[in-house]
Amino acid sequence: MTVAAFMLMALECTQDSIESIAVGFQTGAFITGVSGTATFTVTTRAIPDGAVGTISWYSSQQGAQIETPHWVTSATITPISKNKGMVTITKHETEGWVSTHYIAVTIGETVSNRAKVSLTQPTIHVSKVTIISTNLTVNVGESITLEVDVLPENAQNKKVSWSSDDPYIASAAPGNSGEIFGISAGTVRIRATSNSDTNVRDFVYVTVVGENTYGGWGVPIGNTTWATRNVDSFGTFAVHPYDPGKLYQWNNPKAWPATGNPAVGWIPFDNSSLIWEPENDPCPEGWRIPTYLEKKELVASGHEKTPLGFYGVRGRTFGAYPYTVFFPVVNIRDHVDGSLFEYVDNSNEHGYYWTSDVFTEYGEGYSEMYLSMAHILLFHDYGVEEGGLYDGYIKGAALPIRCVKK
Repeated sequence: MTVAAFMLMALECTQDSIESIAVGFQTGAFITGVSGTATFTVTTRAIPDGAVGTISWYSSQQGAQIETPHWVTSATITPISKNKGMVTITKHETEGWVSTHYIAVTIGETVSNRAKVSLTQPTIHVSKVTIISTNLTVNVGESITLEVDVLPENAQNKKVSWSSDDPYIASAAPGNSGEIFGISAGTVRIRATSNSDTNVRDFVYVTVVGENTYGGWGVPIGNTTWATRNVDSFGTFAVHPYDPGKLYQWNNPKAWPATGNPAVGWIPFDNSSLIWEPENDPCPEGWRIPTYLEKKELVASGHEKTPLGFYGVRGRTFGAYPYTVFFPVVNIRDHVDGSLFEYVDNSNEHGYYWTSDVFTEYGEGYSEMYLSMAHILLFHDYGVEEGGLYDGYIKGAALPIRCVKK
């Protein structure tokens, strides 16, 4: 045996012969007004089996030793067995107030660390939320603030979250403020939900009055007004913000359904055009297909996954309070035979939307391949694609369209 190995073995033997005691964290809660039990695991080294320790109480981690708190019914420790023991403390039902103490275990001349013993108040949950505001009318472009009464008065978390069933009529500010902003004329249900229990909530109907901006079809996001609905048949919007609308090949005015296989009459569309010609733009009058830069601006405005956020339809919401716009997950059609790529009933979120710009950023040597592609808005479970191959799609495929105001 080398000298180094011998010294290491001697050091390990010396360390194993040093007595030590470690008391773990509290397991089990002590609550005021309630009887209870908590345990603390004791781990020892070089302490013989059968050894019994004593428990001492302290006012703080560095404070002086104190008497056993009056709310403690009993405090015991089991004899050490195979370097393990257990401290068990029981509490009187009616005694005690919120406090923190510390215990240490002593066996012979060896003293453990100090372990924290906490006595806390019971959690008082919210039982009722009531919206008490009487002014439930707001003008387009203005806001009102709703107030709530939360019971009981001594509930520990009295905050609520506000939400709107239709943020294209009125939107609710994030958080607890209760601010409601009028977007377009109509009536919408506004909910207040307890942050401590989502089953406790209340709602009212708020009426928005005034002239609708762009006929209620658009909301401003940054410097661009985005339509609140997908394109349906050529020159029309879908009825609802969550409707898929129709699918279109790039620079082709023919509309294809977003459901059903096969695509009857499908003709592969070979398009080498560099622009989406105005006569082929299916957006309603006064609207057009967004550019790639407008798509980037939309993404930069902020976005979040909306798993079941709009009448049970999955998708992604872009923008920030008070103006947001929802893009539903929509099926798309393959460029070869028009077969449906189904995303609506898929557990993974995928959304593909055309822009009006071709995919040319890769320069010479790639022109033939990439001129067959156009930029898209692509979102999925993990976010929104920006740059790279996933930023484009083959023009012959059929995708949904979301317009912007001219």
